[in-house]
Amino acid sequence: MARMTVSAACLALVFGWLALGSAQQPENVRTLMRLKLSHQQGIMEGIALEDFDKIQKNAQSLALVSQAAAWQVFQTPEYTQKSAEFRRTCDDLARHAKEKNLDAAALDYVKLTLNCVDCHKYVRGVRLGSLNNLDDYARVAHVR
Repeated sequence: MARMTVSAACLALVFGWLALGSAQQPENVRTLMRLKLSHQQGIMEGIALEDFDKIQKNAQSLALVSQAAAWQVFQTPEYTQKSAEFRRTCDDLARHAKEKNLDAAALDYVKLTLNCVDCHKYVRGVRLGSLNNLDDYARVAHVR
């Protein structure tokens, strides 16, 4: 009887923890995307001002952000590939900033922006493809 009570309590804790984690996940992704945007703006500012330290620091921070657990919204080969490509571009950008190569850094920034656009299109496509009704579509597409 005591084992059943302990087992039930453990299960309740695990399910409660999982429910809390899934409830916080969208907020974590939103926060992560805001942080990503902030670093990308920092890179753009660094390019505009030829501030290579700012470019390098923001590119390195952006690569680190992309390794956070909340970043991994899908476990598909395509998503994994897109994330790896994003990190490679961040690494190239940081390297070119270290080399003080403004033209290469600016090109990397364009590539980084295209990586983001491509990945966001992919994520929206996967989410829209898995929707069951018009209310789900309206929620995801922000149509109301």
